[in-house]
Amino acid sequence: MLKKKLKRLQKQNDKSRDSKKQINTKLGINIEVLKKTLEIQVNTKSKAKNSTNSLREKMQDKLIAARFRFLNEQMYTNEGKDAQNFFKSDLAASFKAYHDGYGQQIARWPLNPLDTIINRVKKLSKEYVVADLGCGDARLSKSVPQKVHSFDLVGNDPSVTACDMAHVPLKNNSVDVAVF
Repeated sequence: MLKKKLKRLQKQNDKSRDSKKQINTKLGINIEVLKKTLEIQVNTKSKAKNSTNSLREKMQDKLIAARFRFLNEQMYTNEGKDAQNFFKSDLAASFKAYHDGYGQQIARWPLNPLDTIINRVKKLSKEYVVADLGCGDARLSKSVPQKVHSFDLVGNDPSVTACDMAHVPLKNNSVDVAVF
């Protein structure tokens, strides 16, 4: 009895396939060609979307780099006090833009100079006192055993003293190493 039901179902399935083939043949449609065409269209749209994203990302990267260069120029062509006032006028955005741009730049370098500085300072006597001028996120002070005074135009970390680099709040001859 089960064999009869199975045979009947197979016949129905075969008839269904034959009728689909007949319909497709009458309409002049080749299902395999249609499937491939749809796959190509989907892939093309996907690639277009990816290239749009990559173009957008490239443009954003260029804008970040341009803003970094502009801010960097402001710091190095103005007096320290003027540069500090410039950053304070739009503190969050300027500081973030500068450090995002800096991060983007060092990511392209084969070697981050700060890594070399950290390795060299670690080899020095633990009694040495270090001044890190333009410390950013104070990574040097967090990476070495020495006492490090961290200074930057803007302080984004509690261990960073925000100041004009021409007038750091240290006594003369109070440090052994200066990093800038």
